[in-house]
Amino acid sequence: MARGGARPGAGRKPKDGVEAKRPRKKKAFTAADGTKTADAPENWPFGRAPEAPAPAPAPEPVKPVDPDSEDGLTDEQRAGLAPLDYLLAVMRSPGASKSARLQAAIQAAPYMHAKPAPLGKKEGQKDAAKKAASKFAPAVPPRLAVVGGKKG
Repeated sequence: MARGGARPGAGRKPKDGVEAKRPRKKKAFTAADGTKTADAPENWPFGRAPEAPAPAPAPEPVKPVDPDSEDGLTDEQRAGLAPLDYLLAVMRSPGASKSARLQAAIQAAPYMHAKPAPLGKKEGQKDAAKKAASKFAPAVPPRLAVVGGKKG
């Protein structure tokens, strides 16, 4: 009884024999949407010619913007405003351009919604201890009530 060692016909076949037996994939000249591909011969009878993409509309000319008039506020509204109040007024002004309102919102956000300060080592340990203590706290005893009678 043979054990181990090489056995006839076992293992991977050599690549030379596999390449010759493997069928070649046919090239598709028609795409899934029914149009001819770029590598299709000119006389290929199937499929329709691809549609030319629509030309992009010409961009609108950009007009120069005066930053003093872009904010949508009058001189009386601007007078005496603190910088944060000015940014909030520009952000809320319906007459201001969209880009000016967005920039004002970006600039005012850190002053309105500040990040919470990180906890120190001792405060973090206290919070962790409170969380752990709440997991193992004793259960509330059940309420005692008289069933079918009067309390007394």
